[in-house]
Amino acid sequence: MAVTEVAVALVFPATWALTVALVLFASAAYAFFPAQQRHLVDTFPERATGMLSWNNSALFVGLSLAGAVGGPVVHSWGYPQLLYLGAAVAVPAWLLTRHRAGARRPPGR
Repeated sequence: MAVTEVAVALVFPATWALTVALVLFASAAYAFFPAQQRHLVDTFPERATGMLSWNNSALFVGLSLAGAVGGPVVHSWGYPQLLYLGAAVAVPAWLLTRHRAGARRPPGR
């Protein structure tokens, strides 16, 4: 995600390149959510319904906050800077998730 966000920011002025970068970004973004849901079901099989509900709630809170924060950032800093900010948040989130994934492996894996 971070790589595609930076790619979109770098090619922002070029229409054809922006289209290609946005396709890559959307592909990465849409592939993430089902994988995350599967991970939650595998990690918490006895509480899968509740975990998926909390996950969807967090998704919608995040989308709402993204609009509330992203709008002023785009207005003040410009569109490419919003993507750099998103990439800067995605990298530590990935590192944290990667570290925690080893601690919560389901039995038998």
